Amino acid sequence: MLPRTQKGGLDADDLVGAEGAGAQSRKPPPSWLVHVPFALLVVAALVPRVVALVGYRPLLMFFGDSQTYLIAAQSSQLSTSRPFGYSAFLRLMSWTHEIWTIALIQHLAIIFLAIILYSTLLHLNAPVWLALIVPAPMLLDGYQILIEHVAMTEVLFSILIVGALLVAIRRRFTLGSGLVVGVLLAAATLTRTVALPVIAIMLAYLIARRVSWKSICACIVAFCLPIVAYAGWFLATYDTFAIQKDGRFLYARVAPIADCTRLTLSNAARELCDSTPLDARPGSNFYAWDRTSPFNQIPKGQTALAIGQQREVEGREFGVAVITQQPLDYARLVAHDLVHYFSPGRFSSVQDTPPSWWDFPLVPARPDQQVVLSGSDFADDKSDVSLSQQAATFLRGWQSVFGTQGLFLLLCLLLGIGGAVVGRRIKGGARRLDPLLFAATGTALIVVPSATSVFDYRYALPAAIPLYAAAGWGILLLLQARQLRGLQGQEVVELTAFDDVFVPNRHRARNRLTPWLTTGTFIVLVLAVVLAPVRNEPIYARYARAGAERSVLGYSKDSVHPLVSNTDWSIRNFDGGSIYLSPGSNTYVITSDTENAYRRGGGQAVFGLPLTGTSTLRQFGRESVTWFERGVIVYSQKRGARTVLPPLIDGWCFPTSPCTLGVPLANAQRQANGTLKQEFTGGSLVSQLDGSVKELPRKSSTVTPELPTDAVLPPDVRGG
Repeated sequence: MLPRTQKGGLDADDLVGAEGAGAQSRKPPPSWLVHVPFALLVVAALVPRVVALVGYRPLLMFFGDSQTYLIAAQSSQLSTSRPFGYSAFLRLMSWTHEIWTIALIQHLAIIFLAIILYSTLLHLNAPVWLALIVPAPMLLDGYQILIEHVAMTEVLFSILIVGALLVAIRRRFTLGSGLVVGVLLAAATLTRTVALPVIAIMLAYLIARRVSWKSICACIVAFCLPIVAYAGWFLATYDTFAIQKDGRFLYARVAPIADCTRLTLSNAARELCDSTPLDARPGSNFYAWDRTSPFNQIPKGQTALAIGQQREVEGREFGVAVITQQPLDYARLVAHDLVHYFSPGRFSSVQDTPPSWWDFPLVPARPDQQVVLSGSDFADDKSDVSLSQQAATFLRGWQSVFGTQGLFLLLCLLLGIGGAVVGRRIKGGARRLDPLLFAATGTALIVVPSATSVFDYRYALPAAIPLYAAAGWGILLLLQARQLRGLQGQEVVELTAFDDVFVPNRHRARNRLTPWLTTGTFIVLVLAVVLAPVRNEPIYARYARAGAERSVLGYSKDSVHPLVSNTDWSIRNFDGGSIYLSPGSNTYVITSDTENAYRRGGGQAVFGLPLTGTSTLRQFGRESVTWFERGVIVYSQKRGARTVLPPLIDGWCFPTSPCTLGVPLANAQRQANGTLKQEFTGGSLVSQLDGSVKELPRKSSTVTPELPTDAVLPPDVRGG
C-alpha cells in the first residue's frame, strides 16, 4: 500500500517513485518483434514459389535460349550469340545431378537478396516500414517469380549487378571492395553483355566519392582481366576478339526502320534489305530468328555455317549504317521502346515480344508458348515432367494481381533522383550519390536493350531491382532532410559530421583478408565449373535444334542408350520419334510415323542404319522422306508409309538430287510375270527378271492427276 500524507492523500515524491517502479517492472518488447512484418512478407513470397516448385517440375525453359545455355554447359563450347556466364552457372549446378535445383537456387537467391536489401537499409537507420517496402515488389512480382523458375540469365544477372552495387555503397570502400565489385561486374557482363556500361557508371560513382585510387585500380583490373581472358578464348574459337557476335542482333534491331534507298551499303550487306513497306514490317524477333528473314536465307551452294559467319559481318555493317545514316529514325525507335518500358499496363504491338510469353503455361507444351516445361535433365538424362492445373491457375491469378508495372518503375526512378537532389546526408545514413548509382544502373539496363534488341518486358526485370533500391535510398534521404529540419545549431553539425573520404595510407588499417577470400572463392568456383560432371551430349543438342518439347518430338521416353543391334550407335526415344547418334557424332531425327514403319518393315535387318533424318520431300503433299543404308521410307498422312527398296531405289532417286519420278503411291508389287513394279506420281519403275530396272511413263487414266505433280525437293542429308 502506498503511504499517505497527513491529509490522507498521496505524497508527490511517492507518486513519482511509484511510477518509476512500475516502469522498471515492465520489460521492453523484444527487438525481434520489429522484424515480424518482414518475416510475414517473406512467408507470403514463399507461397507462390513453393507452388511453382511443386506445380511445374522439374523447371521451365525458354526456347531456344535455355537450350543454348544448357548445350554450352554440356559441351563447354562458346556460343556466338550468348556469353558463357549462365552456362558456367549451369555447369556448377550440375554437381547436384538434378536440374530442378536450378529453379530452387534461383528462388532462394531472390529471397536472400531481399533480406540483404532489408538489412542494409536498417543498417543505414532507415525506418522499418521503408526497409520493408523496398524489397516487397520483387518478392511479390509474379513475373519475377516466373523468371526465377526458368533456366534463364535474369536471376543470376540481377544478383551479380545488385551485389556489386551494395558492395560499392559500403561506408568504407577498400582495396578488397574494389576487387569484389570488379569481379561481380565482370561476371555480370559475361552473363549478359548489357552490363558493360555499368562499369563506367560504377567508376564515375567511385571517383565522385573520392575513394582511394588504389581501390579504383583494383576494381578496373578485377573487371578487365576476366573480360580480356574471355575475349581471348572467343578469339581462339571464332577468330574475333569479342565477348559475342552482335551482327544478328544489331541487324534485327534496325531492320524494321531501315530505308535502303537512303543507305550506302556494300553489295553483300544490301542483300539484307527488306522490300516490305516500313509500316507493314514485322518486329526484330522476326528478322533475328525467322527462317524467311533475309538474315537467315541460305543461298544455293553454301552451308549454314559459312553463310552464318558472313551474315554476322554483313549484319553489323547494315546495323551501323542505319544508326549512322538514319540517326533520327533510330533515336525515335529507341525512345519509343524506352517510353514503352515506363508506360502503365502491359501491352505490345506486332513488333514487340508478346507479354503472353511470360505467363505461367497452362499446359505442358504448346507451340505458341515460349516458356514450357522441360523433360530433359543434366547429362541428357530423362526427367519426368509434372504440371498441376491448380498451380497454373493460382500462379496465373497471382501474376494478374502482382506484376511489374512500367509506371511504378518510373515513379521509383523519379524518387531516387529526387531524393539525391533534395535529400540530405546525415552521419550513418545514406549518401546522396547512392540513389543516383542505383537509378543510373537501372536506367542503363533498360536503355541498352532498347538500343540493341527487341522490346521485351523480360528485360525490365533486372532493371527493376536497382530502381526499387533507388526509390528506397531516395526516400531515406528525404527522411534524413526532414530530420535535420527539426534540429538547430550544434545538433545539425554533429549529425552531418562524417568522415569516409580516404586519405593517403588509410588502406593500411583495413582487413587484408578480403582480397585473399575474394581470390580464393573465385578460384574455387572456376575449378568447380571446369571439373563439373555434366558431359557433352550431341543428341540433346540435336533435340534442342529440332524444337525440343515444343516440336513433333515431344518429351523423352528414356535416356540415351546403345542400339542393341549395333552398340557403336546410340539412340534416344521420344513421344514423337527418335534421335540416332552415329559413331561420327552425326545425329538423325526420325519421326514416330517413320520409326514405326521402319520397325514393322524389318528394322536394321532390312533397311540398315539411317543416312538422313526425316526431312521434307514434297511440300505440297506434306511428304517426308528418310534414307537408310538399304532403303527409303516416304510418309504422308494421306497415304501413310511407303518404302522404296533395292533394286528400284537406284532408279528412283538419290539423296542429294530431286526425285524426278515424284513420290511413291504404294509399296512395290510383285507382278504375275515375276517382275517387281512400283507406281510413283510421275511414272513407274519395273525390275526385270534379269535385274535391270525400267522406267515407264505414268498412265493418266490409272492415276488421278495431282497438282502440282512434281513439287519434289532434294532431301536434307546433313547430319547435325
